[in-house]
Amino acid sequence: MTLCTKGMGISLDSHRRRMPWTAEKECVPGVVHSSKEKMVLDGARRVDVDCIDRASQVYPLEALRAAVASYEYNTSTGRTFLIGFSGGIKCTQAMGLPRGVAGGDARRGRHQHRHSFPWPRQ
Repeated sequence: MTLCTKGMGISLDSHRRRMPWTAEKECVPGVVHSSKEKMVLDGARRVDVDCIDRASQVYPLEALRAAVASYEYNTSTGRTFLIGFSGGIKCTQAMGLPRGVAGGDARRGRHQHRHSFPWPRQ
């Protein structure tokens, strides 16, 4: 099957008219938009964009709480990953590795010196 573009010329319609989903969205003040852009986070509950009047406004503290909650959720996985390396969670035990494999004990000086490197001559 071949797709044919014969007869298609340059469209004289504006870009916004040909692709209406690229038009700028009207932002309601004090409301945090979700990534789907079809729903609006109104504090804790989700509301359809069509249901919001132009004059409707959420309390600024509620919008701030929603923004902080979404930021904390988006960064929580990275934070728990870093907690493991900072010593809050034992990484070697969490990954099922024996102690001393990941170097955590070596940094604290708890490992036995079993290096096969030759000692420098004096």
